[in-house]
Amino acid sequence: MWQVMETLRQSDNSVEEAARYLDLPEHLVRACVAYYAEFKSEIDKWTREEQSFAERAEAAWQREQEALDARG
Repeated sequence: MWQVMETLRQSDNSVEEAARYLDLPEHLVRACVAYYAEFKSEIDKWTREEQSFAERAEAAWQREQEALDARG
């Protein structure tokens, strides 16, 4: 759900472009938009949590890469 909304935002809210990028039928993208319209605060919270997790995971990976580079 949140990935569809983020993809829509990145594609200037083009349902057609987002559907093509995600390889989803347009009606499913539109269903996500309808769901988001009803539960915006919950989806936005979930999005922030997922983005925070991804940032922490990337930072951990970066530290691991730096540790490996320091050994060489």
